[in-house]
Amino acid sequence: FFYIFFPFLRWFDITLSPMENHLLDASNSETWATKLGLWGKYLQLLFIPYPLRFDYSFNTIPLLHWNSSEIWTLISFVVLSLAAMLAAWRQQSGGAFKILFAFLFFVLSLLLSSNPFFTLPHFFAEHIVFMPSFGFLLLLFLVIQTFSWNEKTSTQRIWLASIAVCVVLASSITVVRNQDWKSNESLFTTDIKHLKNNAKAHALLAAIYFEKGEQAQNNAEKRTYFESAITQLEESNAILETEENYLFLAELYLKTGRTEGAIKAQEALDKMRENGV
Repeated sequence: FFYIFFPFLRWFDITLSPMENHLLDASNSETWATKLGLWGKYLQLLFIPYPLRFDYSFNTIPLLHWNSSEIWTLISFVVLSLAAMLAAWRQQSGGAFKILFAFLFFVLSLLLSSNPFFTLPHFFAEHIVFMPSFGFLLLLFLVIQTFSWNEKTSTQRIWLASIAVCVVLASSITVVRNQDWKSNESLFTTDIKHLKNNAKAHALLAAIYFEKGEQAQNNAEKRTYFESAITQLEESNAILETEENYLFLAELYLKTGRTEGAIKAQEALDKMRENGV
């Protein structure tokens, strides 16, 4: 896998922009602190999956430092996993190899998709932990089985009740989240409150409003959607200016009869091009 895909993945370093993966704008220290810290972020979301977002690119998760909570989450996970393996080894019950397998399953299945050695088109994504989460849960249950599970009915009931509560909570979050994913519009409008500093998210929502405006049956409805798109594009440009946004803005201002706004958008675009931005 490495032999085939590693040269291909290295190509992304050249073609990506900071809006897609802002590790490209980080210093060497920030880059490695963030890469390791993202593993801690994945672990945090496995424990507390809130808030969830459809996009984790530019500015959604800030560049991390060595004292960030995500780094400490990762260190705690590694230390506790190694301690569990060592304790199981001393018991000579065979549990150490099972725990090691689960630990490696989590680490290796997450390794290729978490920006470890090369910069990927995604900075962070929830769906990447579908496979690693199996290793994480396997590790958790093996630790319970090795150290806390016994033949006492009361102990078994406590653990089973605890697991049942976790399953119900996780299932409830999934059902609610599925409603957000009903359409792009419902997803973007729900998540935008958690993505206020994400230029890409604002631009995507603007595109949704533009499409709705084009499909609207009357002029009042069209204008409402176009004005909403303008607001989102202005928010996006306030975070990170792009040529695409200014071109889009000029078009929308013309569609709403605001010639002055279209001229300003074109002037800003010309200035960007002159400065070579």
